Amino acid sequence: MYTSEMSTTTMTRSTPDITNPQYTTEITSAPTPIVVLTPSLLTSVMGSDVNLTCSSDLSGTFMWTHLSGSDLLSDPNVAISSSAMESVLTISSIQTSHAGTYTCTVNTGQASNSQNSTVTVQCKLVHMVIKDDVYTLFYNISIFTHSC
Repeated sequence: MYTSEMSTTTMTRSTPDITNPQYTTEITSAPTPIVVLTPSLLTSVMGSDVNLTCSSDLSGTFMWTHLSGSDLLSDPNVAISSSAMESVLTISSIQTSHAGTYTCTVNTGQASNSQNSTVTVQCKLVHMVIKDDVYTLFYNISIFTHSC
């Protein structure tokens, strides 16, 4: 489990002047959530399903963004499920358009923090077996599709 620390700054001023008495001021800032995004680097084959999991040590609101600026929720292949301390971004049948940097931001209402994950999409490997009926020979030919 991760723990957040609250930062406190104390300032003290003392003066011998009786009209300006000694005082102490304490400034306390809200704890910053610790955010963990896994995996931080992901390489997937086109057409696969992938999950990015974002966790926080503090309860908050999760927000996902893609470096391209595209609206993730308008993509029918993207689903996001969240609880108070975890959010999962699922991409079904990943395409090259899904490649890039994803950011998960946790906002507690008092402080926020973010982490990034880089997703790479590789072309699908197609394996073809060709049978020649005349000689009944089998050839294994592996090729990369270049449609992606």
